[in-house]
Amino acid sequence: MSGVGFDLAPDPYLTTDAAGVIREGNTAASRLLNVPLERLAGKPITMFVTTGRRRAFRVGLNRVAAGEDPAPGAIEWTVEVKPRRGNPIDVAVTAAAVKEARGKQKIIRWLLRDVTARRRAEAEVRTLNAELEKRVQERTAALEAANWAKAEFLSVMA
Repeated sequence: MSGVGFDLAPDPYLTTDAAGVIREGNTAASRLLNVPLERLAGKPITMFVTTGRRRAFRVGLNRVAAGEDPAPGAIEWTVEVKPRRGNPIDVAVTAAAVKEARGKQKIIRWLLRDVTARRRAEAEVRTLNAELEKRVQERTAALEAANWAKAEFLSVMA
């Protein structure tokens, strides 16, 4: 998979063996993981997954290596990744197992996308929607109370 197109692709790409040991990566993957490109090969991909998420990630890795979706019905999953000397980030992962041309050994091709900003924006939208819903409920209750008071007043005046 090496080549100028692979190396210069704007999205982070990795290839691993079926056990998840990185065989190669591109410049974008090097930047995302904060590891020099020449030092990526030989490292287990799981070392970049946050500790509490490694077990679930290994399940997904094993499913992909077996030719299945990482989770039933999902071709992409989100993983919390810890770049070297960096803060954890949310990464959307797409992976596919393929057999090498020369043999039976499977390799896994990985596409990684930092979705941290998207996740934050989604959380902010959820918060704003909840605040809006609360305001609507408060205003509806105030309007109902005003209508009740008006009805009471009119019934006394009649």
